[in-house]
Formats: sequence, structure tokens, C-alpha cells
Amino acid sequence: MPAIRVDFDKACKNATRRLSAVALQIEDNFCCDNFCLVGGSVRDIFIGELLGRKISVKDYDMIMPTPPHLDGNKNILNSQKNSFGGIKLTMRDIGIVDIFHKYTDDVPAFIATKFDFTCNSLYYSHQTRSIECSVYFYHFLETLALRMCVGYQASPESIAIRAIKFKMKFASEFGLKVRLGDDIMALMRAMDKSNDAAALRYAQEKIYNADLYRRTIGFYYSQRGRVL
Repeated sequence: MPAIRVDFDKACKNATRRLSAVALQIEDNFCCDNFCLVGGSVRDIFIGELLGRKISVKDYDMIMPTPPHLDGNKNILNSQKNSFGGIKLTMRDIGIVDIFHKYTDDVPAFIATKFDFTCNSLYYSHQTRSIECSVYFYHFLETLALRMCVGYQASPESIAIRAIKFKMKFASEFGLKVRLGDDIMALMRAMDKSNDAAALRYAQEKIYNADLYRRTIGFYYSQRGRVL
């Protein structure tokens, strides 16, 4: 991999060990072993191992084949709807677990058609006890170019802000110089003033860290040819 030169197999083994420990706790709590961990926790732990950085994660995203049974589960400290219509749980000894509202046993297809960016196109399968990476994720590692996944649909402003936020987080947390792909840059060039206002509102609602917000909005306006 030209962009990240590492011992891939060792990193995968170490990341799998960390994710497996969490997944075993979830299995005990739900009495279910057919689920996958997806999203930022898998991505950050894996890339952290690739780069020799121990990354702490505060929450875990999860896909299950069927809705979980929650009634009477004493390990669940709090339960509420999450931002994408699923279930956000605070679980004893684990932390925050977000369960997707789409229940499926075909996680590769779900990720291929529903996930946002190539940097997130991987998952940990608790059934096989392994991390599975798509070709899009490998391409991200090889090029450090962040692109949209095939089939991803969202408002232009949310795509732009989320992509820039990832770019900034990769720089601050991993020291990686990630660039936005041609598809995202073309989308940003096609946006108009109404999108600018919506992008600002979206960033205010979704980015809670003040420094990350400042850097994200600063880059957005620099690419839109404006000065804050």
C-alpha cells in the first residue's frame, strides 16, 4: 500500500482481538452471536493498529439480523432512539451501542448500498470472528482519497460537511493527509448559496467539538471560494 506501509496481517489480528472482546460482551448481553460491528469503531481501531496507535472509541455501531429483545435486560442502563431511527443503548461495561434500524443478515450488501464513504466500508463479523474489508476500503488505504460509496444518497450539504469532518479527523487523530475524491469535490462545486446556509446549519447541529467545527467550516468555505 503506497499511502500506508504497515504489517497488514498483524494489524488485522490485533484489531480483531480488540473487537472480539467487545463483541463477546454484547453476545452475553443479548444471547445472540449473529451480528456485526460496523462504522467508526471498527475503522478507527483497525487504522489505529495499522499505524501503531491505540485508539479509544466511545461507541459501537451494530447491525443485527432481527430486533433484539431488550425487556428485563439489566445490563442496559438506558435506551432511546438514535439519529438514524435505530436504538441507542447505554450498556454496562461496554458504553454506547447504536443498533441500526435496518435488520439484515447480508451486511456486505447493506454496506455496499447504504453506507456513506469508502473509509467506512468494512465491518467485524462476530459469527466468523473476522474483519471484512471491501475493495473500496482497500482503495481508500492505498490512495488516501475519500470517496462516496456506490448508492449513497444524502443532501449535498451533509455529504460535504461529513466528508470534510472525516478529512479533519484523520489528520488530527492519525496524522493522515486524506484528500476528498473528485466526486465530492464536484458536488461541492455544484452547490449554491442555499446549500452554504444548510451546510452551516448541519455543521452546527452535528459537530460538537469547537475546534473540529472551526476547521471543517474553514475548509468548506475555502473550497467554495469564500473567506470566513
